[in-house]
Amino acid sequence: MMCNFTLRGIWIAPSDDSLPAYVPSVTPQMLFSSSTFTLTESIKITRFSLDMGNNLVKRGNYYMVTDYEPILSINPEADLVAGYDYYGIWLAGTEAAVSLILTDATDKITFTLPKVQCRELKGGDREGIQIYDWTGQCNHSSGDDSVKIEAAAA
Repeated sequence: MMCNFTLRGIWIAPSDDSLPAYVPSVTPQMLFSSSTFTLTESIKITRFSLDMGNNLVKRGNYYMVTDYEPILSINPEADLVAGYDYYGIWLAGTEAAVSLILTDATDKITFTLPKVQCRELKGGDREGIQIYDWTGQCNHSSGDDSVKIEAAAA
């Protein structure tokens, strides 16, 4: 699993400091292959991209998030209409619960998106397997809960 973050903050003038001792981690990396993904039902994907869409505004010596628009992008394998009607759900504007659980030998990270609504649906191909390039907006369920990320011991 690889995460990309863009962080903004206060610039502090550089100063000399001793370098920390390098200690390689012995904890195995979390792999996408050992994850559990559900979009109302269990679906096979190879890409899970969550863009929080934060709007940052500088407020003196700090930045404040004034608005955000989380967008989920995945590439699920195509299914029979009777199994999961992607186009019907997209056309109806139906919201679905999304859950991604990543785990390794010691830790577990859970992404919960209670109401995701498909915004864009395109057909595609992954090594001969028909897929959809699926993009959805993360809506609130109750209060400010469109995205929840939890880390815990496995």
